[in-house]
Amino acid sequence: MLESLHKAGCQYDRAGNRKLHMDQYMSLLLLYMFNPVCTSLRAVQQASELKKVQRKLGFPPCIAGQLIRSGRRFRQCVNA
Repeated sequence: MLESLHKAGCQYDRAGNRKLHMDQYMSLLLLYMFNPVCTSLRAVQQASELKKVQRKLGFPPCIAGQLIRSGRRFRQCVNA
């Protein structure tokens, strides 16, 4: 369902080095919303390092900086 969001926001990635795409970002937001253990951005980032979470979500761990930058960029896409 989220695969259609994969390319969203890529027009802002001039260097072509995006590591966290919108579908992955949305998956992490859903993890945050429906997992009582994830109560902060740091907790979501730490959860993304777990092998089981990586298998379920289908992408490698992310770093907190990626989450922050991606969140800002994706909000710009929605507001544009």
